[in-house]
Amino acid sequence: MLGHPVSIGGAIAVEALTQAARHAAFFVPSGLGVQEAVVVLLARMFGVDEQTALSLALVKRMREVLFGCIALAAWQGAEIVRNRRGSWGAQSALQALEQRAETASQRRSR
Repeated sequence: MLGHPVSIGGAIAVEALTQAARHAAFFVPSGLGVQEAVVVLLARMFGVDEQTALSLALVKRMREVLFGCIALAAWQGAEIVRNRRGSWGAQSALQALEQRAETASQRRSR
């Protein structure tokens, strides 16, 4: 963990128990504080100092924030593309209706 010697079993245990605690505290939005506290507690149990444990917790949280921002930006881009296509489709549909109305009025006037 961030350069500290922790066994693979210890690292898996920290991750698994962190996720279990986060899911158990589902009523806390995004598990804010829960994940960090559990990571620090469990890392301390495996012999990692507090500063490194807190760094690990913050790195894990920043990973979520980074991927969340990327996902939101991609979603925004997809919505922009969809709206542009939709407005062009709406214009062509409106033009088609106007042409139908013109041809219908021309037929009536004959």
